[in-house]
Order: sequence, then structure tokens, then C-alpha cells
Amino acid sequence: MTDQANTVPTTFIVPEGTRRARADKVLATAFPDHSRVALQRSFDAGLVLVVGKPVKRDQAVSAGDVVEFSIPETKPSELKAVDIPLDIIFEDKHLLALNKESGMIVHPGAGTGEDTLVHALLSHLQRRAERHRRRRAPWHRSPARPGNFRRDARGQDGRGSPWAL
Repeated sequence: MTDQANTVPTTFIVPEGTRRARADKVLATAFPDHSRVALQRSFDAGLVLVVGKPVKRDQAVSAGDVVEFSIPETKPSELKAVDIPLDIIFEDKHLLALNKESGMIVHPGAGTGEDTLVHALLSHLQRRAERHRRRRAPWHRSPARPGNFRRDARGQDGRGSPWAL
């Protein structure tokens, strides 16, 4: 196994009565506690083996086949403040209203960079906290999810949308 796996490999014998079926579907059915995405990452990383050889998701497995797999390690995303100009309409201790630029992505996710509204707000709030000589801003209670934002569609601007901090 590769050092990418964070768990001891799991061995699974495809049960009797299983006709030729896709390996990914068999594992998803047999291991409902693992997300489909986690299992897909296992296939992509070459961590799903049948007879000791890596298999693709769509490879057929049959009753009696021995499938060995590990779930790859995931690295939690770290948010960092990025200085991106914001068009702030109103701001007080509890509320920030802004005009979100059309096309600006709100929340970071797969395929996004560090140019989201969340990154910009982290920077803005850090500067605000420094101005008020506070050690930690209130949004630090949950660093992985620093705010609860109303989402506008990517192609819309955000004038008039409330953004709760």
C-alpha cells in the first residue's frame, strides 16, 4: 500500500450472489459509512486492489473476489486572509452589508483559489480587530467556517444582501 492511506487496509470479499458489478458500486453498497467521494479518491489514488492490483472504478467484480482498499488521507483546508478590496455599504459590530462583485465566488471549495469572499472578509475582519486592539475577532470561534453567509449566485452582484457575521 502507499503511504497516502490513513487507515489500515480493509479487506472485503464480494458476497455470493453478486453478479458482475462495478467495483465502486459494490464498495459503496458494502461500506455506507464511507462517502462516495472518499471511495472515489481511493480509486484515483490506486488504493483499491483486486488480486493485489489497482483497479478502476468501473472494473467489474464478481462474487468471491477479494477487494482490498484504504481511504486516502485528506488534508483539511486552511483559510487565510487575502487582501481583496470590498465595496462595504454598511458595517457595525454585528452586521456587514456589501456589494459583492458579480463573478466573485463566495465560499472556497474544490477548484477555487484564494480569491473568494470568505478570504476577503477574513482580511477585512483581521484589520478591523487590529484597529480595535482586540486579540481575536468574534469570527474566530469557528476558524474552519468563519461566517454564515447568504449565498448569491456567482453571476449576480450582492447589493442589498445581508451578510451575517
